[in-house]
Amino acid sequence: MAAFDKKHTGPLSDAEHRQRQDLVAERDQLHRHWQGAQRFQRLLMRLLWSPTLDVATRRLDQLIRVAAQASNPHVQKMGAFLDQHRAGLLVFYACLESGQHRLQRLSRSQQTWVSLTKRWAVPLTSNAAEHVFRCLRRYTHQMDHFGTEAATCRFFDLFAFYHNMRVLRAGKRAGCSLLAAAHTDVKKLFGTDDA
Repeated sequence: MAAFDKKHTGPLSDAEHRQRQDLVAERDQLHRHWQGAQRFQRLLMRLLWSPTLDVATRRLDQLIRVAAQASNPHVQKMGAFLDQHRAGLLVFYACLESGQHRLQRLSRSQQTWVSLTKRWAVPLTSNAAEHVFRCLRRYTHQMDHFGTEAATCRFFDLFAFYHNMRVLRAGKRAGCSLLAAAHTDVKKLFGTDDA
């Protein structure tokens, strides 16, 4: 619109007037699509705070059905992505409710180990993940890419091992590794406490 108005400073011909009306209609349609995509994202955020796996599954399936019927191409694309990654999105709830996994974290206020099946106990920060990605970038940018899927998996396994085993030099956990800070007996597992 700005480019069109800058180009046509004088009175518009009938063809130019129709062209400008088409641009206005297209801009309004794009704005409606953008608002619809934002509403869809808000619904998805609510889904992430579902109390149980059953509720999360029902809400996710409903979102996928609604997205498939929507006229908004952005919502359709998001719905297709959710459908493709449905199992991965729900695995978090499956882990929380599984009797096999005893996921716990240390509650600083209560000074006890709290089960992560309690929604309030789930950590909200992404600082740890962002730190890992920042460290990974140093290596992946130099290497450009990995030749095969197996090579990529081996690299990430090695990096995760190194990241969790190396002794930290600064910060509140200086002098020990992340595994040691999580009360894991590193020497018993690997025979050493230094990566």
